[in-house]
Amino acid sequence: MQELQTLNKVKDTASNAMCMLMAMSTSSVTLIPATIIGIRAAANSSNASEIIAPVILATGISTTVAIVMTKILEKLPRYRYPETGEDLSLPENQQNPSQENE
Repeated sequence: MQELQTLNKVKDTASNAMCMLMAMSTSSVTLIPATIIGIRAAANSSNASEIIAPVILATGISTTVAIVMTKILEKLPRYRYPETGEDLSLPENQQNPSQENE
């Protein structure tokens, strides 16, 4: 994340690459669930390693969804990464209602 921040043009806003990294790291990437296999083996499961295929499938699906949603959201105006010098304020129709009374 720190290396990505050095490449970031707008220092107080997460770049698209930073958002992608966060989405992928939070999508529960697990290739070999050693802890679950250990718990199942300790509980005398007849086949403790049968959990590997469903875990790999779930990991693939969750990572794919994270990448697709990140790509979709970065194209929406509200989540678009600002260019250097671009106005970062919300459009008037999206202003916070509490700011209208001021």
